[in-house]
Amino acid sequence: MLYRGERPSHADFDHGAAEVLSIGLAKGSGGRAGTPAAAQGQVQQPAGVPYVDGFISIRLRHEQSMPLLRIALAAFVLSISVTAARATEIVFLCTDALAPSMRELVPQFEKASGDIIKMTVANAGTIAARLQSGESADLAIVLPPAWDRLQQEGRIESTIRVTLGKVGLGAFVRKGSAKPDISTVDAFKRGVLSARRLGVRDPAQRSPVGTYMLALFDRLALSEQLTGKILLTPHPPYDEVIKGEVDLGFSTLAEIAAEPRVELVGPLPPEIQTYNVFVTAVPVGSKERVGTARFVSFLSSDSSKALLRSKGIEM
Repeated sequence: MLYRGERPSHADFDHGAAEVLSIGLAKGSGGRAGTPAAAQGQVQQPAGVPYVDGFISIRLRHEQSMPLLRIALAAFVLSISVTAARATEIVFLCTDALAPSMRELVPQFEKASGDIIKMTVANAGTIAARLQSGESADLAIVLPPAWDRLQQEGRIESTIRVTLGKVGLGAFVRKGSAKPDISTVDAFKRGVLSARRLGVRDPAQRSPVGTYMLALFDRLALSEQLTGKILLTPHPPYDEVIKGEVDLGFSTLAEIAAEPRVELVGPLPPEIQTYNVFVTAVPVGSKERVGTARFVSFLSSDSSKALLRSKGIEM
């Protein structure tokens, strides 16, 4: 029980003096301080109970105290129930490179805010295509070229764009296997050519990694020599590497670090490295603007950035 001002004494009750009982519940807020009522759903205030200075207050006398106290407590319990039932649900389309980080950050945010994050994981290209087709969401992570295209088409809000980080690409092998040297461009070429088979996610799956790697092989004049040696997979090729179907796979550094069954060979050499930059996109049809703004602010906090760095995401 919370009081504003001076707490009533037992003597006041004994003499029938008028008292004010205040319950710490913002009008229409569902009990969450500092959040607009419209964002959380209205709570019906009992008839005859005045709303004063951010609290529901009851002025009572000794003979009235118990009935009105029961009304006040009933209103308070009802408000908590309404808050739980009307918790903000944020539909979040998360790129797979950020998924390991988000699996830790999302529960932290839900616990702190009371909001619920409904997260779907896909590669950045698939997410952009889903937004382009008009799929409903409150927040998505895309790459800058896709953000620009979606903004020009009027699919996302033009004023909301936050860069959460970037991640480079690397090669990996099955845990315990020999690791080729890929530290320079020439060493990379030798390592790729010496591999029995390479695993790359199929660009047809809108994979930025697969699209870049096939273009890189072309640029390095390796495509002809790699004919028949590249296995295109519908997903990042971890299972294929683990099963021994391919010797060398490629993915983002963050995803490789999150897969305990494989080992990182190394990042691509600086001269041929690329980065996937992750930016927030808020669809124009988002129904939870306030909750989404809270979530983006949380993801931009220093503590969230520290966790992202620990998962291989660069700032």
